[in-house]
Amino acid sequence: MELNIARIALSTTRIRVEQERRRARRRYWVAEVLQRRQARGEFFNLVQELRAVDPDRHHAYFRMSRETFDLLLAKIGPSITRQRTNFREPIDPAQRLAVTLRYLASGMEFSALAPCYRLGEKTVRAIVYDTCAAIIAILGPEADSQQPQQADASGEQVGGLCELGRLGANNFTREAERIRDQFARYFMAEGAVPWQDAAVGQ
Repeated sequence: MELNIARIALSTTRIRVEQERRRARRRYWVAEVLQRRQARGEFFNLVQELRAVDPDRHHAYFRMSRETFDLLLAKIGPSITRQRTNFREPIDPAQRLAVTLRYLASGMEFSALAPCYRLGEKTVRAIVYDTCAAIIAILGPEADSQQPQQADASGEQVGGLCELGRLGANNFTREAERIRDQFARYFMAEGAVPWQDAAVGQ
């Protein structure tokens, strides 16, 4: 009987020690480096300076003008706004859009982009996915209607984004490579295509 009581006391003590050890590991809600986002983060420093002083570099940085950025923010801002809680401030919709556009414009990995904006890697990933989903949901139908007509595999004129039809085994690969190269040329080139500004309402 005494042996059972001793075992129970020992296991209870182990559980308490393990719980205290777990509590000691996580001492903060947000990493200290990330807490200085407003003082040292890229959005609050570089991006604001580019917006105020240098429109050409702003365009090179985001691949769009300040006006287009603001128009896009006005359209998707309500969809990407998060609710404020007692524990922390939500990330501003303008910063969410800036992170997403920088990711799309630069091709940086989430792990490289996160420290620039003083955000966690998982947070950046979630922001990019959510913002892209909002852009597609809100601007997708408009963009499809404004796309130039293109010929599909059968030669028929269709609108919208390039689609891959059912082709032979080698043709499918060649067509996919052609479309990939077309998008790569766009994203690696300077400037914008004529329908880009029209797609966001300018």
